[in-house]
Amino acid sequence: MRLGPSWPCLLLGFIFCTVGCWKPTDRLPVYPVTGKVTYRGKPAANAFVAFHPVENNIGEKVSISGRADEAGVFKLTTYDAYDGAPAGQYVVTILWPARVDDIDDGPDQLNGRYATQAKSPLRATVNQSATQIPPFELGR
Repeated sequence: MRLGPSWPCLLLGFIFCTVGCWKPTDRLPVYPVTGKVTYRGKPAANAFVAFHPVENNIGEKVSISGRADEAGVFKLTTYDAYDGAPAGQYVVTILWPARVDDIDDGPDQLNGRYATQAKSPLRATVNQSATQIPPFELGR
């Protein structure tokens, strides 16, 4: 079989299209993470939990968070629902909005004590495997 004179152009076109369409993923490996938030021994239902990396190895590429269910249990999400978080050390912030007219948009029931990285004393470690975070027992 003999190739015609246009085969180099076709080959180059294929290479450029393949390379141009391929995009490396910026996703870091994540591991399932669950935990629990309580306030004075009772579940902090609908509390919003965010993990902020201590080291800059994760950077600002990702937002890692979860919302506590009725039992106070949360599962972290980084890229896809409940996929977990990258391994590392984190400062944890928690906001727990009061329910107003069946909507969680009232003031923070924790009075901002855990609302920012600068204020929050909460820390957590995510391992390179499924991780169960020790409970955050607030309001003691």
